[in-house]
Amino acid sequence: MKILQLAKKANVNQAQDIPRASSTVTSLVDYDGSETSSVSTLHNTSAQVVCHGGQDLPYQDLTGGTVIVPLEDVPTVPASLVDQTIQNDMTETVSLGHKKDSEKLSSTILFSNERKQDDRNEYYFSDETNEPFSSDDSVADRTYLPSTSSDDSAVSEDEVDFSFTTSNTNAGEFDCEEENEIDEIWKDIQEITAEYKFQGQSTSVINVDYTEIKEPIDAYNLFVSDEIIRMIYFETNRYAAQSQKNQVNNNSWTDTDTEELRDFFAIVIAMGLVPLPALHLYWSKDEIFANKFVSSIMPRDRFMTILKYLHFADNTFLSGSNRLYKIQPLINMLSSRFRDVLMPGKEIVIDESMIPFRGRLVFRQCIPNKTHKYGVKIYKLCTLEGYTHNFIIYTGKGTTTHEFPHAEFIVYKLLESLDEREGRILYADNFYYTVPLVKTLYGRKMMYCGTLGSNRKGIPKSFSKKLKKCEVYGQEYHKLRVIKWMDKRPVMMITSNPLHTDKLVETGKKNRNKDTVKKPQAVLDYNNAKKGVDLSDQMSSYFTVLRKSLKWYRKVAFELLFGTSVVNAWVVYKKATNSKISVLEFRKALATSLTQRKCTKEKGPKKSVHTFVKPEGSGRKSRKKCVGCYKKLRAILSSVEADRKTRKVISFCNGCDGNPGYCLDCFNEFHKN
Repeated sequence: MKILQLAKKANVNQAQDIPRASSTVTSLVDYDGSETSSVSTLHNTSAQVVCHGGQDLPYQDLTGGTVIVPLEDVPTVPASLVDQTIQNDMTETVSLGHKKDSEKLSSTILFSNERKQDDRNEYYFSDETNEPFSSDDSVADRTYLPSTSSDDSAVSEDEVDFSFTTSNTNAGEFDCEEENEIDEIWKDIQEITAEYKFQGQSTSVINVDYTEIKEPIDAYNLFVSDEIIRMIYFETNRYAAQSQKNQVNNNSWTDTDTEELRDFFAIVIAMGLVPLPALHLYWSKDEIFANKFVSSIMPRDRFMTILKYLHFADNTFLSGSNRLYKIQPLINMLSSRFRDVLMPGKEIVIDESMIPFRGRLVFRQCIPNKTHKYGVKIYKLCTLEGYTHNFIIYTGKGTTTHEFPHAEFIVYKLLESLDEREGRILYADNFYYTVPLVKTLYGRKMMYCGTLGSNRKGIPKSFSKKLKKCEVYGQEYHKLRVIKWMDKRPVMMITSNPLHTDKLVETGKKNRNKDTVKKPQAVLDYNNAKKGVDLSDQMSSYFTVLRKSLKWYRKVAFELLFGTSVVNAWVVYKKATNSKISVLEFRKALATSLTQRKCTKEKGPKKSVHTFVKPEGSGRKSRKKCVGCYKKLRAILSSVEADRKTRKVISFCNGCDGNPGYCLDCFNEFHKN
């Protein structure tokens, strides 16, 4: 199969002789595929003129290995081949005479040759004037034999203009020129003052009346409010009622309420403080596992029943497009409270967290460098104190529609709740960095600082050179700065903060050789900021309530209710009361405050009252040896002699075990305390 290539002519009305051209134009087709004109049959080669709207049509492989070539790249059809005249306008865009004068259509020419197997010098063709042409496999492809150079009817390559192909050939040269231009526009970093000064407090600010926050439960109620509790118990009762209809002879469920649900929450938090291998062991009578706090609040079977039917959405309104529909109401309510209670300060950080889950889930992710490699991924916007201001749960590729790259979209979505105060600094790793992102943030008067991969596009070649230990190198382009520092391995940072330069600053630490440790300011600020998300994950992992047996949506809900919400409440409580309470004490206070049924201490045995009793009568049959006298004699005599000389009495103590015999003197001596 050969493509007939002809030189582009200024005037196609003039018939031109084509060397060795024996051609047939079978059809002239509009953009919509309809045949528009009759054609004349000449010699042996089958050709089809296909009219396409628009220019710069790329090469396309169609059914049967056929190739379509843009008219700008290949010759036009001589006028003698077509009944209607094809004219060339001033812009050299070919138009068809049967179309409107204002509508210009670029054309492509398709030529294909077939040969007889028994005779290589003759050609044969189908008798059909309009053969099927489709890229679908439902149309059978024609069999094409390879052509030789003697059969080729194309113009010699010396006469053909290949200017349309040289763009690909010179792609490397263009890249080199582009890289040289990139190197020219980058320059050494200049020390300048900050262009944007943060308007407001540098630290985060509580937006609610924090004077009412007296106890840990007050801070927790800011997030897990009565509205959320009512939503959960309402959906739990609804789901239990729906499940009861499908079960025969199952009347074990009674509707729950807000008070009982808070008791349930208290037990869940307490289980995180005192983990046991199985849930039922908290109600065990074995003194090793028994937990009086849990068993005194709620019976075991009732707790298991609530856990079974615990729900956060109405199952009758299933959403095929939303994979989080089972917990979407809870997500909406909690994320709204996270954004409203506290406003971040100058520095914020974005990173991802993992909720551990190894079950079957379509959007389960794997992040090898995380503590929990497999699970549900959550993108978080945090403050440096560990407060989660906003979050997005990732549900897999293709579940959202947006015009930006995924990482860029995540950043914009997380930042949409922030006010437009100028001077904030966003810290993120190299997953989120794009040039349009940094430019857009700088247009919003927000600076960016993050790590950078050395292979990112647009980085000058000068950064590929090797540096010595502790050496630093930096370049800037407009407001964008790239800094490379050699630690144990190369570290590259990209920043739009004017205070980040290629100078090393002292960290206040010394290495093993007693030398002062120095780092670039961008590295110090980035490491200090990244602890925000790490601190949130760390505090949430302490005394976690998550268990392997939980379904994925309950696991995510428990992490939001008893992980992220508790950490946020802990941060707000410490900030409001200026206290240094630990996470352990904070969770313990929540568990005791949530339950309305106070844990009662088990009453011990009654305090015994020792009384000297002397029965009336001789009492010879009931005489006992005085315990006190025996102990005194046993100290100086053998057991036989002490037993023989011990005094026998009828009096005894009714408070001691076994009512031992005592004389009056020994009773008073041994019971004086």
